[in-house]
Amino acid sequence: MCIINDITHFVKNGFTVLRHASSGNYEENSPEIEALKREMFFKPSNRHTDTENLRKDRDNVARDVRTAFNNLVLSNG
Repeated sequence: MCIINDITHFVKNGFTVLRHASSGNYEENSPEIEALKREMFFKPSNRHTDTENLRKDRDNVARDVRTAFNNLVLSNG
């Protein structure tokens, strides 16, 4: 029954989006987009916070690369 409800919700959402798009309403944003906008445009930014954010991003990328490499090594024996 849950699968039928999921399919019904998906189809209903598809028709709703199509109806809004065909009438020219493209300005609806998801909560995730609104959170990104608030983070980018409304938080104060200075050199210190930019440096800190770049360091965090670099650490996150390094962790992702290390994890991917370890998975590759482990999968190839």
